[in-house]
Amino acid sequence: MAHGKVKLWYQGSDGKVIKIEGIFRMGQPHGYFTFMNEDDTILAENKYLNGEPLENVHGRSNAKSKPHLLKIPNKVVL
Repeated sequence: MAHGKVKLWYQGSDGKVIKIEGIFRMGQPHGYFTFMNEDDTILAENKYLNGEPLENVHGRSNAKSKPHLLKIPNKVVL
């Protein structure tokens, strides 16, 4: 199960690759996550608590308002 710093990539609905960086604890997103374009432009930052997204970070768009960014799996098993 994923535990610690994780980098994930996936192809968005528009065909662009989105990079996600964050921390997993016991297989679930926990802590701060950054969602970036291929050129490392920040799309959103979000904080997770035991797999659930919380409020936005630093005044940036909340991932809840961008459903295509919520593709972080609730649980990751390696």
